[in-house]
Amino acid sequence: MDQDCRKEFLMRLLPRLRFVDLEACDGGKDAWPIEIGIAAFRGYRDLETTSWSSRIRPDPSWPEDRWSTYAERVHCISRPELDGAPTARDVSIRVRELLGIQGLVLVSDSPGNDQPWLDRLMDLSGGPLENRISSVPGALGSLIPQGGTKLLREALRSLEPPTHRAAEDASRLARGLLCAFVAPEPEQEPAGPHP
Repeated sequence: MDQDCRKEFLMRLLPRLRFVDLEACDGGKDAWPIEIGIAAFRGYRDLETTSWSSRIRPDPSWPEDRWSTYAERVHCISRPELDGAPTARDVSIRVRELLGIQGLVLVSDSPGNDQPWLDRLMDLSGGPLENRISSVPGALGSLIPQGGTKLLREALRSLEPPTHRAAEDASRLARGLLCAFVAPEPEQEPAGPHP
């Protein structure tokens, strides 16, 4: 697939992408989520993003002993702050409204962590979503040019560092994808003699 076709297919896919980031009480798959962020492009050819996020009050069924002071220092959300957050079940219902739409492509920079945390949250409102989280290369497949993973890493390095806050990090991944694969081509000098 040539570069122009690849870029056109990618532009058509952008409105279906949902960039997902979760922060958790600790590392590992058995941790529970404390914040979720979702970023999306506004529409076809509109490269601006919009985002939504919510902190998550832990469900009573989630083990309190999983709370980590190390994780608290990383994401700067204290355990008492979560007591005033929306309930995990209410957040789960809202996330199902936002991500449970057929045809959406969920993307994360860490699907191995984010998917189990999302599943734990979604269990509170009917079970895991049909849409599963993929990495950028997994979601875009052949739309990424050869060396695309390296291009994405370089684009993300050129942006501000991750904040470990869900909405900001989801939006950062979306901007990284744009920088790596959709950035406008540099303007060419017109051919011919120069004055």
